[in-house]
Amino acid sequence: MRSTITKIANYLPSTVVTSTQIEEIVRNQGKNYGWPVITYGINYNGTPITEITAKEGMEQPVKYWVPSIATCGMTLVTSDRYPAWKGNILVAALAGNHIARVEMDGTKPVSEEKLLPGIGRVRQVSL
Repeated sequence: MRSTITKIANYLPSTVVTSTQIEEIVRNQGKNYGWPVITYGINYNGTPITEITAKEGMEQPVKYWVPSIATCGMTLVTSDRYPAWKGNILVAALAGNHIARVEMDGTKPVSEEKLLPGIGRVRQVSL
């Protein structure tokens, strides 16, 4: 949502939990994201939850991490206080021990920056 989305409107931030992998999506209400039929998730023993990552009629996540950063809280930057980050998504990373700043172009991620690496297990982000 880099500089192009000022309102979430029809898009809702959502976290789909899959064992050790969490897929971050900006989902359009009513769409089928397929979990657990399709997923990039990994079981605790290291095996894939499923080999199927795509299926007709099911949507793909906008953003996911392999290995998982163990996402927790997430917020969309809408404030004018950080104009260069407006429209970015900030994601708390429990396992990653940082905050991920995901730069968006509409509903597509275009880059990612690790903020405050090594800060510890981040559970929530807000502005």
